[in-house]
Amino acid sequence: MALTWEFDCDDAIDFADAIGHFDALGTQVLERDLDHSAHVLRRLCNNRRFLVEALHAQLQDMPTFERLNPYTPQVFMLHVGAHYAVRAAIWMPPAQRRSDGIFVYEQAHDHNFDLLTVGYLGPGYRTALFEYDHASTAGFVGETVPVRALGQQQLAQGRVMLYRGSRDIHVQFPCDDFSISLNVLSAKARPNRQFEFELAGDTPTTPATRARIRRVLSGPQPAMSSRLADALGVPAVPARLQYVADGAADSAIRLAFAKALASLTGGPNREPPHDDARAIDTDTW
Repeated sequence: MALTWEFDCDDAIDFADAIGHFDALGTQVLERDLDHSAHVLRRLCNNRRFLVEALHAQLQDMPTFERLNPYTPQVFMLHVGAHYAVRAAIWMPPAQRRSDGIFVYEQAHDHNFDLLTVGYLGPGYRTALFEYDHASTAGFVGETVPVRALGQQQLAQGRVMLYRGSRDIHVQFPCDDFSISLNVLSAKARPNRQFEFELAGDTPTTPATRARIRRVLSGPQPAMSSRLADALGVPAVPARLQYVADGAADSAIRLAFAKALASLTGGPNREPPHDDARAIDTDTW
């Protein structure tokens, strides 16, 4: 299930020391030494000056600040490494929200990457957690997916949580007061789609056991990037596309990479396997 850590510690570390820890993990960020990484993030949380200093330094160079922060006004990127990124996210209570579109509140969704987070300031948002089996999910809009409720957590100051990519679904509810979280995101995104879900009959006393896919939020688009890579002389592009097309558990991912391969080599182009899936799905809520 989704992982949570509660550390009783008062010592703080510098941002550079935290970056050094995650850099040392290389390609295994959020895979190896996960307990240690959670403790490092908790100790960074104890540093009450680094965030202000980091944002102040960025704001001295507005072009760099805008380049690092192309996201919503809620999110500030603090560091981008070879295999991970660190960001801060601001959470506002309902009375202080300027736009509901900025905050992903009360929308059940997953991520296709692992995300380690800690409450840095304020009471934090409340989140309801569920898990599902991505490998057995076709991924079409309207598909009904079995889910298992994992309870609720509050991202209070100092609490560390891990959202597992393509496995955990979470719903965030507005915090009671201004809050900030720190996130470490693995750059090793799974070649999976990310979904927004609608939970079936979910209540505080009777958690949902099923969810319906409402939207496909993201997914790989390999055709353009593979053509560009091939044009720039990147070696073995067709072989790499074939490797993913043969091995991906997600049928839509296999199809996307097979289409990219066909586009690149002039081979046959198969039709999507789930065009009529909505007509087949007769399950009721």
